[in-house]
Amino acid sequence: MREFIKKALIGTVLLLLVITIFWQTLTATAFWGLAVYQAKDHGATKLTPEPELVLPIATSTASSTAYGTVQIPHLFTQTEVLQAPDGVRVVFSDNDSNAYYLISVMGTYKDGFLAGQSDATATEVASLCSGLTNIYTTNPCLSDRTFISAVMETSNKTARLFSSPERKNAAATFLLLKTTYVPGATSSITPFQSPEISGYLAYEPIDSIAYLFDINETGYEIVFVHMDQAEIESVLASISSYE
Repeated sequence: MREFIKKALIGTVLLLLVITIFWQTLTATAFWGLAVYQAKDHGATKLTPEPELVLPIATSTASSTAYGTVQIPHLFTQTEVLQAPDGVRVVFSDNDSNAYYLISVMGTYKDGFLAGQSDATATEVASLCSGLTNIYTTNPCLSDRTFISAVMETSNKTARLFSSPERKNAAATFLLLKTTYVPGATSSITPFQSPEISGYLAYEPIDSIAYLFDINETGYEIVFVHMDQAEIESVLASISSYE
């Protein structure tokens, strides 16, 4: 009996030791697995950015409306410009169809992400942000542009079973963020740029969204509803910015 108890105690100690040593890996793997499971029905989480979109030559912006630091062209022959009920967004509606696009100032995504680390010290946050540069093209903590880039880069293949805990935690976080920033039925994610703006377009046949930045790095979101890609590209190509 004593021998059995002795072996049981030794086994328990060894098990606790293994759990202690590999605890960070186990929790990171669980977090990544949960994120992949929660995002499994969200099609956009399987996509990464395609080669840069070549926008058409800009059309005349003689008919346009100023919003913030950009001029938004009137694409439709019968364009009606409406202020949304929230007083923040502006809607450009086609009187001849159910198509429209609306613009709003970009949310404080990067700041919100950093604010979510409220339990971490400044040193820990700096370490987290530094570690992200080993996973993404640029540090997501630097700006809203780099933050959006990280969201768009993330897919369900960003981390693997044997990836480091840091990669799994980062990939899980940004994968879940992607489910809120990109339409689920998105068929392509494409970077774009013109002489005036640049950003990413998440194209979906019914409900697309573009995250764009002007020449001064002011960020905007444009949602396109019932518009095909050629129409969306025409709008993006014709947006102009001013200081």
